[in-house]
Amino acid sequence: MGTEATATIISGVLAFVVLTGCSARMVPGSAGPALPAASAQSTVAVDADRKVCVDLDARGGTLYDTFVVPMMSGASGQKSMDVDLQQMVNAVSAVTRVGEGVLDAASPGIADEGGRLVAAAEAFRAHDRVDTTALLTAFVGLSVECTESGHKPSWFNPGKLTDS
Repeated sequence: MGTEATATIISGVLAFVVLTGCSARMVPGSAGPALPAASAQSTVAVDADRKVCVDLDARGGTLYDTFVVPMMSGASGQKSMDVDLQQMVNAVSAVTRVGEGVLDAASPGIADEGGRLVAAAEAFRAHDRVDTTALLTAFVGLSVECTESGHKPSWFNPGKLTDS
């Protein structure tokens, strides 16, 4: 499968993740997603969610800017990407430690997406040729989960990923 075909498949998956994740918890008659009630989650999980999301904000911006956005808005629409491999390797390395020490205490959605992101980032570092679909979907998935929990990463713009 060529680079353009792979990029097209990945972009479709990411658009689906962004669109379904951002709209999955809409409250009827409201303009935004329903945020989980603090009473429904333990204080420990709420604190862990915040820490994981702040960590993602601090570590994930470079991966978002150097890989996710270029792939989704490449020169040929959603079919090409211009990525500096060394920047991407450094960016992926940074996200392997997202949520370190608190991920297990986070709410189920954040813990799941964070765990998948860390595992996919570690797999990426271990192999020269790896399918980036798992890395990108977990990265966007965790960004969506953080946004829905009220801790939107400063660099995350779902509209930028779905507009082409």
